[in-house]
Amino acid sequence: MQNLIGALNVSGFILSEYDFVDHEFDILRADFRDLFRVSAASDRIQEQYVDTIREETPYTTPSGETIKLPSFYDQVYTDGNSTYILNSDALYNPNTDSTVNNVNWDRIEAQR
Repeated sequence: MQNLIGALNVSGFILSEYDFVDHEFDILRADFRDLFRVSAASDRIQEQYVDTIREETPYTTPSGETIKLPSFYDQVYTDGNSTYILNSDALYNPNTDSTVNNVNWDRIEAQR
């Protein structure tokens, strides 16, 4: 009977140690998630800083791709085949311009 009580006490100790270690791993996982979030935020800030130095603005194409184009234009259009028209004339619409080969142009917006 003493052996059985001793075995139960040992198994209870092992379970409590397991719970302790499991709790410690939960804390470590949370710490790493926080570290990755901080790192991702730092990466975004760094990328924005580099874009400013290079005078580039990220745009999202209709296919969901992110591209970077010069920052000096108010209007950007794409034909969906990696061709872009950049201009600052709010009245210009390449879909009404016969000099751009009657291609369907979609306006794309800068990411903010």
